Amino acid sequence: MDNQYLHFMVVQALTDSLKKIFGESAKDYTAVIFKLSSGLKSQEDVNMAAQFFAKLFESGYRQSVDAHKEILEKYGLTASIRINQNSDDTQTACSL
Repeated sequence: MDNQYLHFMVVQALTDSLKKIFGESAKDYTAVIFKLSSGLKSQEDVNMAAQFFAKLFESGYRQSVDAHKEILEKYGLTASIRINQNSDDTQTACSL
């Protein structure tokens, strides 16, 4: 298989995975995804990269909730994070 075509397919698979995290805005980052994914050669590599981005997103989400937790408590609200999991143990979303 042509290396350029393989790279295109990896970029497409990673972009599709990131759509689960970022929604349609993932396509705005196709150029950087293209550059970052040049070393991804297998489905396992793509899955690992997608999990990395999911953890990065989750970390930012947690930091945001933690930063606002004290203010919310002043108004009688509590914030907790629920991580939604797929049957294959992949994360689908964070919610409050």
